[in-house]
This record gives sequence, structure tokens and C-alpha cells, in this order.
Amino acid sequence: MKTAKELDLTEHQYQALIQLREGLCRGEFVHRRNKKEPISGKMFNMSVWKNDCGTLCCIGGWVETLTGEDFNPQKSPEIHELTHPGAVSKTVSVSNHSWRNITEKQAAAAITNFLEEGHAHWDEVLK
Repeated sequence: MKTAKELDLTEHQYQALIQLREGLCRGEFVHRRNKKEPISGKMFNMSVWKNDCGTLCCIGGWVETLTGEDFNPQKSPEIHELTHPGAVSKTVSVSNHSWRNITEKQAAAAITNFLEEGHAHWDEVLK
């Protein structure tokens, strides 16, 4: 795995990504596809940065929530792509509307790719 420094993250952000990935894999974060579903516990949706109560977030929103630090996704193109699929890499055909369909498993895979290689590789994850 790459280091926090290599990924242009603080140590807290790095550890939060690891914690989020593990939680997504264990089912601790539940995918909430639409706004009509009730919020209970830790919820995940890539189209919501962070809701008012901090229990429904995307990858970047959860990093902020878990660390208590501001998380600037535009710090590097690789971080921006991790938190905004298709924003940098034009090989990903996913719009903001379809971000809500990104599952916990897919997000965990993108985080793993980012931690190991420095790139989310959403194009492969969303196949």
C-alpha cells in the first residue's frame, strides 16, 4: 500500500479511508439509494457529500466525518477522482445522477485501488 504522504493525505485521512473501506466491506455502512429511505446508522451514497446530521455521506464526506478535518478533494487529481467518479478521468461514463447507484462493494474496491495504486480506477470498478 502507498503511504499517506504518497497519496497527499494526512495520516488521519489515510486511516479514515482504511476504516471506511473496512466498514463498507463488513456492511457497517448501508447503501441508501434514494432520499425516501429512512436514515438509520451509518449510511452511504456517493451523490451526497454529507447530510446535516453526518450519518449519510460519500467517500469524501465520511473522511471528513471520521477525522473531524476538512477534506479537499481537489488537493490532487487522484483524490478528486476518488471522491467524484469521472470528474478527472473521462474514461468513466458515470454522471452525478448515477453516483447514487454506486454500491458499498464498488466504493470499497475504488478505495482499495486508491490506497494500493494511487488511482481509484472507477472505470474497472463500475464494469
